[in-house]
Amino acid sequence: MLVRPDYREEAMSNRRLGTIHQPIGLLYLAAGLEQNGHEVIICDEMVGDNINSMVQEAKPDLLGITVTSLLFERVREIIREVRSLNSTIKIILGGPHISALPRLSAEMSGADATVVGEGEQTIIELAAGNDWQTIKGLHYFKGSEWCDNEPRPAPDINTLPMPARHLLDRHKYLGEHEVGFRVGKNNTLLRLFTTRGCPFQCTFCCSHNIFGRKARYRTAESVMTEIDRGIREWQTTNVMFMDDTFTLDINHVSSICEAILKSGHKIRWGCFARATLSEDLIRMMKNSGCHMIGFGIESGSQRILDKMKKRTKIPEIKKTLELCRKHGIRTKGFIMVGLPGETTDDYNQTVDLVLGSKLDYLLVSVFIPLPGSEILSEFPHFDPTMQIRGNFYYSGDPIWKERQVELLRKFHFRFSYALNCLRKFSLTELPDYWYMFKAFLTVRREMAAANRAETNN
Repeated sequence: MLVRPDYREEAMSNRRLGTIHQPIGLLYLAAGLEQNGHEVIICDEMVGDNINSMVQEAKPDLLGITVTSLLFERVREIIREVRSLNSTIKIILGGPHISALPRLSAEMSGADATVVGEGEQTIIELAAGNDWQTIKGLHYFKGSEWCDNEPRPAPDINTLPMPARHLLDRHKYLGEHEVGFRVGKNNTLLRLFTTRGCPFQCTFCCSHNIFGRKARYRTAESVMTEIDRGIREWQTTNVMFMDDTFTLDINHVSSICEAILKSGHKIRWGCFARATLSEDLIRMMKNSGCHMIGFGIESGSQRILDKMKKRTKIPEIKKTLELCRKHGIRTKGFIMVGLPGETTDDYNQTVDLVLGSKLDYLLVSVFIPLPGSEILSEFPHFDPTMQIRGNFYYSGDPIWKERQVELLRKFHFRFSYALNCLRKFSLTELPDYWYMFKAFLTVRREMAAANRAETNN
């Protein structure tokens, strides 16, 4: 059984906000296991699966859980619950948090072993019953001794079997969409990756702990094979490329755009990119069906961008957003407030950039230092054993929560933004606007509650 944990009480709000998505990483693991003769079950708490009842019914021999830092406490709960049902089951942890903190994660969770890096071959060898000492990428306690096995080389991603989507109940993912890339309530998205690894060194990012710094690319043929299969199995032509940076290599993007056009499918697609795109590339993407691009803008201060090694310039961010608007591609911006060293002046520059950019969608978060990221070195007193939800994230000043709300309010409550929404208005996207407004109210309520608690203390 392969498990994706979630905050159970937040599953429905996730669906409303368009953050429900298929567990593609687990589906890659499942495909390799099935190819080697193993029976696999997916438990996805994000769509309401109940792990306790599924464990009792299926009685799995091996339980694999994918772990992000903000869900680590939930993972500990799952392990305690599962152990009470089956004390002999082997529990293995993987994912970004585990690759950053393999030993501490094993100590704090009670899992039998942790997997560092890409786990497709590692879990196959585990399921086959291989001697743990021989399994590359595996880390575990042998008595009181901690065993760090040899690292596992990154796989050729063109040789991996296609994600085992047939193991999911498609109906649980109906209405799944990306904010800014709405699909109908009886439709869904086909999410897929075309690359692994990223050569950039943004100090807040930790994905290199799993996928490394060297970018590896799938062939356009491989990508189209997955799209063709997805269209048949998931009955959708809505495609979301989930790569951190889909546009790492122009030739890679070009080959996929050409393959989409040659396929004859009327594909509507979106992706995530750096705000450094040329007009020729944007035009090519639009012609092949690109509907929306999400950009990790992060800050409107060049000083802060340079400090976090973002390697983007404010003028090129503005130009890229203008070109997308010119060619009819919707844009979504991701902003972080409260980055280390950020001043009021830096924040005001971010406000100016956001309000002057004519973004279609904006997501604002308060900075969180993640285990495995370079930026964590700026927090010498950071304690990774702190329990995650209540006090894991760092906010150097409570004012950043207020500024998160302020930026969202300034962006959405503008006459020009209202006109832009009306110009592009579609009934299918009305729920997005409504739920984004509700999300704003939720963040504002949380801020007010935190202020009351601080006053009482």
